[in-house]
Amino acid sequence: MLRKLSEHMALCYRRAGESRAKAARAQSNADSAFHRAMEHHWLTLARSYELSETITQFTAANARGLLEHSGFDSEIIPVMVCALDRVLRKLTPQNRGGVLAQKAAETLLAIARQGERDTGRLYELTLAAMALPGQGIARH
Repeated sequence: MLRKLSEHMALCYRRAGESRAKAARAQSNADSAFHRAMEHHWLTLARSYELSETITQFTAANARGLLEHSGFDSEIIPVMVCALDRVLRKLTPQNRGGVLAQKAAETLLAIARQGERDTGRLYELTLAAMALPGQGIARH
């Protein structure tokens, strides 16, 4: 997800630069204004992707922190964090930085409290518990 956002940001910045160059070469004020406006739009979109990436990283770190401070033995924490990272990658991009990331961590904790210790099972059971209609789970 984050790699894809970074690719989108790079494309936006490249297109902004292209628009700036077109504005400089424009033969009319109207064309120049159009290309300057396009540069502005591309930069706005790039900043939007940057914000989304920052929020996603922050929320994922907070969700991981919830697991790390859950009172489980140090051997199970990496297993739970790995399962959570896999679950977060399944959330739609709009929900990776939102309430569903927190819900994913809480759901995974509840499953682990029931004794599950396998990364794959934690992942599958968390996804199954969260796969409610309209709740933002990406279908792949």
